[in-house]
Amino acid sequence: MKSENFQIKKKDMKIMTKFEELQNDIKSAMISGDSLKRDCLRTIVSEIKNQTVNAGKPITDEICLKTIQKSVKMHNDSISQFKTANRLDLAEKEETELKILQGYLPKMLSENEMHLIVDSLVVDSKIDPVKKNIGQFMKLLAKYRSKMDMSAASNYLKSKLS
Repeated sequence: MKSENFQIKKKDMKIMTKFEELQNDIKSAMISGDSLKRDCLRTIVSEIKNQTVNAGKPITDEICLKTIQKSVKMHNDSISQFKTANRLDLAEKEETELKILQGYLPKMLSENEMHLIVDSLVVDSKIDPVKKNIGQFMKLLAKYRSKMDMSAASNYLKSKLS
């Protein structure tokens, strides 16, 4: 038996994009009969396609992540509204969909990690640490958008600035 048959060639390997991962998981959900996951992922894929077609841009991982993050925020809002309306059945469905979507997001930074990043940004940047410059600090934090809750970072930044 020749060992060359078992070597993996780099040109044959293809890294799966987030969009391809979503489409493959839709197929898997269809095969396994998981209609909730299938419908949740179909909705996300549809939103991604709508955004890229309307903007005239190709589908990228960044667009996929932004769309999923937007959907996660909407699901969180829906859950709180359903709980206040005492519709626990709908809140439970939203929570299940939320868990599905969170599986496609990168690991978020902890609150302590976020505080360390914001603190080092305030100290290391050459921007005057006053509240009127919060927009400039937020622009610097934009590179962490997919890894941290930007509203929590903004609130912490406001508390740090004088």
